[in-house]
Amino acid sequence: MDNWDDLKFFLAVHKTGTMVSAAKILGTNVATVSRRIERLNAEVGTAVFVKSAGHWQLNPSVQGLLRITEDFEGRLANELNWISNRTGSLATTRLKIGAPPLITDRVLAPKIGEAFENHPNYSIELHDRPSGGGLNDVDILIRAGRPEHGRLVTKRIGDIDFRLYGHKDGTRKTAWVGLTQASEDMAHMRYARDYFGHEPSLRATQVMSLYQLVKATRLSAALPVFMAAADPDLYPLEPEADPISIDIWIAYHNSRRTDPAIQRTVQWVSGCFKNLVKQAELEPASNTF
Repeated sequence: MDNWDDLKFFLAVHKTGTMVSAAKILGTNVATVSRRIERLNAEVGTAVFVKSAGHWQLNPSVQGLLRITEDFEGRLANELNWISNRTGSLATTRLKIGAPPLITDRVLAPKIGEAFENHPNYSIELHDRPSGGGLNDVDILIRAGRPEHGRLVTKRIGDIDFRLYGHKDGTRKTAWVGLTQASEDMAHMRYARDYFGHEPSLRATQVMSLYQLVKATRLSAALPVFMAAADPDLYPLEPEADPISIDIWIAYHNSRRTDPAIQRTVQWVSGCFKNLVKQAELEPASNTF
C-alpha cells in the first residue's frame, strides 16, 4: 500500500459513521475525506464502506483491514506513551473518555483537578455518551453493563445504587418519570414500572434529566442514591427495600492493554468511584415521608 495515511481516514469514517463527522475529528473537509476513501477503494479493489440509513457501514469483506488498522493505531499510541514515560517527556498525552452525563458530571468532573495535579501533561476530553455502544471515537468508554462487542479489555469499576424517590410536595403519587424506550430493560426502569404498574408520564434520555424533571414536576422517579439522598425535597418510596445496583464497566481497545496512560486513567476513574462510595456513606439519610 503506497498511501498509508488513507487508513487514518478509513478509521475515522468507521468510528463516526459519516464523512462530515470524520472531517471534524481529522481537522479537514468532507471533500478530502471522500477523496481519500475513493483512493483507498481503488487500492483495495472494493468499496470499504456501504451507505445504510444515512451512515457508512463497514463492508464485511474488509474486516481484516479494519482490525489491522485499529491495532496499528492503538499500538502506536501505546508506544508513544511508553516513550514519554521512559524519558520523562512533557509531550502532551491526549485521552478521550466517553461516559453517560451522570458519570461525567457527577463522578469524574469533581475529581478532574486531581488527575491534572498528578499528570499535568495530560489533555483529557470528557464526552457525553449514553450507555451502550462501543468505543467509536473515544479511547476509554465507561458505561452501565459490560460491553459485549469489539476487541476490548473490560473491567467492572463500581456500581451506582438507585432507589425510587418521591417529591415532598408531589400530589400525583402514581405518576412517574422514566427513561426513553432505549433504556427500557435497565433494572431500575423495570423496578419503577413494576412498582407503579404503568408506563411513565414523562420520559428523558439521561438520568441527569430525570432528576431535573422530578424537581420541576414533583413527580417520582428511580434516581441514584448519591444524588437524591442529599436532596431534602426528596424521600425514598420504599426506604426498607434494598437499592437497585447498576454495574459500571470501563473498556478500552485490546491493543492498548499495556499503555501507561490508559492504565493510570483507569486507576483514576476507579478512584473516582471509590470516592463516590465514601461520599454516599457519609451522606445523611433522606427523610421518610
